[in-house]
Amino acid sequence: MADAAIETGDEAAGDFEGYIYAFSFPSIIKDGVHPIKVGKTAGDVESRIAEQCKGSAIFEPPKLLGKWPVKRVAPTELAIHNVLKARGKHKEDAPGREWFNTTLAEVKAIIEFVVG
Repeated sequence: MADAAIETGDEAAGDFEGYIYAFSFPSIIKDGVHPIKVGKTAGDVESRIAEQCKGSAIFEPPKLLGKWPVKRVAPTELAIHNVLKARGKHKEDAPGREWFNTTLAEVKAIIEFVVG
């Protein structure tokens, strides 16, 4: 999907089912590889992230790194996770299941490949 569509929220009617999103926390974000959560939602991305962080022992607000409108959001998310896992990027010691030691550039490249 084009970055312009991501930034403005313009998605064609009928071509949208949900969002793939990526977030992390300011204290662990680095220029290179760092932990990034890659998830999906059919609703508001910011609300979904807030819901996931609610009740956790994190003392800073999460930082949204990107969100991408996609069709077939569940299989798209699974494909992205599987590529990252195949590359050995899954962060197994994370407090959640969908954390990866990666970069935003790698996540974007995988999304572009999967979405086509």
